[in-house]
Amino acid sequence: MKPVWIALAALLVAGPALAQDPPAGTDRPALLERLAKASYEEPEALVKRNSARGSQTLHQLLALNPGKEAKVGPIVWTRQLCVAEAIVNQTPLDALEVAGGMTDAELLALVLYQEELVAQRTGPPLTPADKDVLAVLAAEAPLKKLNEGLAEIRKRGLNPAVQTKIAACHAAMTTALDREGLKAP
Repeated sequence: MKPVWIALAALLVAGPALAQDPPAGTDRPALLERLAKASYEEPEALVKRNSARGSQTLHQLLALNPGKEAKVGPIVWTRQLCVAEAIVNQTPLDALEVAGGMTDAELLALVLYQEELVAQRTGPPLTPADKDVLAVLAAEAPLKKLNEGLAEIRKRGLNPAVQTKIAACHAAMTTALDREGLKAP
């Protein structure tokens, strides 16, 4: 957390200067690499975050296969994990595409924000000071620009390779249901 306080102090001191060019020698490729790393989410974490989608599938399959929870649950979990593994690499690529249109100062602010999010996800519960740090970083980061860019990318749909992998995940679930003698929707 110490590096975050240093980064926060730098942001507060820099203040209006962030709207201008960053200090000379900013290593844009290194910033883009840091953004990609900070944008990556472990597949298991993505499954947990999107548990509502998985529970819809689980409930639908349990309704078709009453009393078969022990067989249906692992099949649904495997499909969810398979889909998450297909998607997790797409998010950093999308973030990098959007970041390509940002200034170095915007990119730096976004990287600091994303890295703080990762630190908070993997660290102990947030203190009020941690929340203050995140609020300051969020205010500096071009989150609106990022979200608008990601929304435009999402309109195009998923990368064809990701779509193919997701289709394979669904097919594998159907095969597993058939193998277990379970009904599929």
